[in-house]
Amino acid sequence: MNRVSRLERLETGRQLFHASGAIVPLIACVIGVTATLLLLSFLFAVILSLSVTYRRGVHIPFFHLFIDRFERADVREKFPGKGAVYYVIGMILPLLFFEESIAFTCILITCLGDAGSTLVGKNFGTHRIPYNTRKTIEGSFACLVLSISAAATQVPPELAMVAGTTGTLVESLPLRVDDNLTIPLIVGTTLSALTGLGLV
Repeated sequence: MNRVSRLERLETGRQLFHASGAIVPLIACVIGVTATLLLLSFLFAVILSLSVTYRRGVHIPFFHLFIDRFERADVREKFPGKGAVYYVIGMILPLLFFEESIAFTCILITCLGDAGSTLVGKNFGTHRIPYNTRKTIEGSFACLVLSISAAATQVPPELAMVAGTTGTLVESLPLRVDDNLTIPLIVGTTLSALTGLGLV
């Protein structure tokens, strides 16, 4: 029971940290997209470097403690810091490739929708999704609500509906590629295509 409670606390901590990335669009509004990209690129380089030192057994107190506490054991052995690396890349790519409001939408859905799905799914989910039994309908519903709500702060309502639905669908799929990458890229591409074609 204690082990289960500890694992639940760790997962909650991971997802709250995941949701904290929603501050990136605000940072970009204050310092600009270019400066934000530089900041994220620096952060990416630091995380990647620390991942290498961790694998080589070089002790860096705070980072090692962070990985030991929040990284899943199987991931920690193969690629320490993997989640953080993909997480930062998932913020950099939309800022590079998409128009500002779409990029912000992608980041918010990735941070809030994905985190909400996991938190609700693990704590309250009872109905498994047929095509991916690791996910629950309750978790996906939470993802949908949070994603649409977050998207609506950046794009018109009809685009927010499309973005939220697309992000939720991608998050629910049993894909091998990390959803920190698939969600922002697919959502961003979808919104860019719709706006470019003048369909919404």
